Amino acid sequence: MKNKILEVALNKFLNKGYEGTSLSEIANEVGITKAALYYHFKNKDDMYLGVLDKYFESISEFNKDHHIEGESFKQFIYRTCKILENLTISLNEMNKDIGIGDYILIMDGIKRFESIREMLKRDYAKSVEIMEAKIAKAKEDNEISKNVNVADAACQLIYMLEGAKLMSSMKVGILEKEFAEDLFRQIWNIFE
Repeated sequence: MKNKILEVALNKFLNKGYEGTSLSEIANEVGITKAALYYHFKNKDDMYLGVLDKYFESISEFNKDHHIEGESFKQFIYRTCKILENLTISLNEMNKDIGIGDYILIMDGIKRFESIREMLKRDYAKSVEIMEAKIAKAKEDNEISKNVNVADAACQLIYMLEGAKLMSSMKVGILEKEFAEDLFRQIWNIFE
């Protein structure tokens, strides 16, 4: 039951934000009473944190599975673009009405919870660390130009991935079917 509640709550929060979502709406859609929600969650904040945990768990594929033995840097970049494409398609299916629902979800979480701010800082630092290591190795292996500044390129890559995700979420400029290929070509130009 708790997973069903979180699934419904995620959809509601994605489409309406924290303030626009009521516990009564969630309870009605799940098919339980509002009082029954309190068996699983202390309050709306507790439920929202549960939703954010579930959301971040679903998008943690990159940091969890960033290394595949024998994979070239170019293959890594392409695979990362495909992961982002699949994530974006999945998120767009969940929040059809407002394409930027996941950003609203995150921004509400950042405003409300110090733990979310700290987690995002750690995740960003981990992403930079992963990218810098990958780029340094690619440079050492002559897969990319020797002129590439590792730290700058890592930040550019992360910014491009996040920007592409935002633009795709808003369905601006990038078609879902071509998302990974287009993004890959644009990113790869940094490294040639």
